Amino acid sequence: MKELTKIVAGLLLSFLFTLTTLAEDAKWTFLGPQKNTPISHATFYQHPKKPNIMLVASRGAKSTKGGENQGMWRSTDAGKTWTLLDSKIGYMINTNDGMNADPNNPDVLYLAQEFTPDFCWSTDAGATWQKKGKAGFKHGIVVQVHPRDSKKLFVGSDDGLWLSKDGGKSWKVQANNGLPPDARGVSNTLNSIEINPQNPDVMYAGFLYADMKTEWGVYKSTDGGKKWSPANNGLPEGQLILDLRTAKTKVKMALPKYGLQYRAIKDLEMDPNNPNTLYAITRQSGIFKTTNGAQDWKLILAPDGPEKKQWSDFSTSITIHPKYSNVLFVGTGGLNVRVSTDAGKTWNALGRMISVKDHGNGLLEATLPNGTVKKGKKSLSPLLGYHYMSSVHKVHVDAKNERKIYVETDQGVFTTTVPDSFSFK
Repeated sequence: MKELTKIVAGLLLSFLFTLTTLAEDAKWTFLGPQKNTPISHATFYQHPKKPNIMLVASRGAKSTKGGENQGMWRSTDAGKTWTLLDSKIGYMINTNDGMNADPNNPDVLYLAQEFTPDFCWSTDAGATWQKKGKAGFKHGIVVQVHPRDSKKLFVGSDDGLWLSKDGGKSWKVQANNGLPPDARGVSNTLNSIEINPQNPDVMYAGFLYADMKTEWGVYKSTDGGKKWSPANNGLPEGQLILDLRTAKTKVKMALPKYGLQYRAIKDLEMDPNNPNTLYAITRQSGIFKTTNGAQDWKLILAPDGPEKKQWSDFSTSITIHPKYSNVLFVGTGGLNVRVSTDAGKTWNALGRMISVKDHGNGLLEATLPNGTVKKGKKSLSPLLGYHYMSSVHKVHVDAKNERKIYVETDQGVFTTTVPDSFSFK
């Protein structure tokens, strides 16, 4: 009870200090790649040295079943035109980190996805792709490349952490190392992997789900991933009830009174300029920050409004500006982006990417990029189809223009120049 009281008090205190203030709305441009239907779970990549080259991996119009627009799209003219390369590559990508480039050679890209082919790679900036039918892991979610050894790759999946030492040709699960073990009927979803570029022996892993016999949330390694320990001091307590009556990887969740799913990590982000600073987005408990390498965490943004009741409206991801560590971008489940220019002390909204009219009496009218109009007496997220059709998955800062951003969403990719009323310094 005392712990719960501390959590509630912390949420209220954070809310008082992080109220969203008014700021100039951004002017959004729809970039594509499709023109007819939503694409769901879009994952965006811009080449850092050849910024006209862009890639978008999409689940397609039906999200969990693929469908129209699924696969890997590529543009060589900064998003003016797009070509669908392959409908089977990227069509079941799970997170924004499901596709990543080699930090030593951005022409080399790797992709982990939910179904076969579950691991793919490109050596020519995404123009062509090679496939490995079955890598061994179950439902690939995130892929990271060792910053000093390009042959060493890590994949987070529904059955834990996997390692390749030969550029993805072979894989081995990292078992009995302190991470949550693979459990029959339990989805041990490793959702985020962060590696300290200054000291690659220091790694962090964030779990969205895990076996209830094992502590879950954030884990830390100081020996390159050989051994791991929980790093959850300051993160909220609580648990989910998992359904162990089936061998399938389905998770049955029992929500506490306020809908908080506590320590489920949706996104973990390391400050590129200060690797001891990390941000963790929890599924329904808000955003937490550490400045001492996860020795402890502090709440910097509490969920408000509908976020307390519907996890689909929650903050979905966080991006730290590569040049200005005090500038943060947070994607939400309502096709909006929150911005902080003081490292999370205060927040402003950039404004929604689509036109939404409020006709009163709870009636909303939303116009999608393809011209489709949806009306209903619902909040925006359920009106569009909940988290599969209404989420911002990640914000990306342009390779040349520090104020220009690209936002991957379930409706496609949008771009804007952040207004000058948001001070970057």
